[in-house]
Amino acid sequence: MANSNRDLLVLIKDDSMSEQAIEREVKRLNHMLMYVESSEECYNSYEIMDMNESKLTRNAFKVRMMMMREKQSKPFIFLTSLN
Repeated sequence: MANSNRDLLVLIKDDSMSEQAIEREVKRLNHMLMYVESSEECYNSYEIMDMNESKLTRNAFKVRMMMMREKQSKPFIFLTSLN
């Protein structure tokens, strides 16, 4: 199999898959994981709950700005995961 920069454990039910088929599946898994782990997709999976103004924000740009903010956040503003 080709080397990649991550370790994956792939469990196969039977021995009917060839080495090339297994390598294709690992490449597909790696590609799918790279897409999901990208920063833009990460920002889309969070929301901001502002209890001071009673509003909920799912805008990826605003979530990114809150996550990258260096200064101390205001009280009762929460970053929550949509998962």
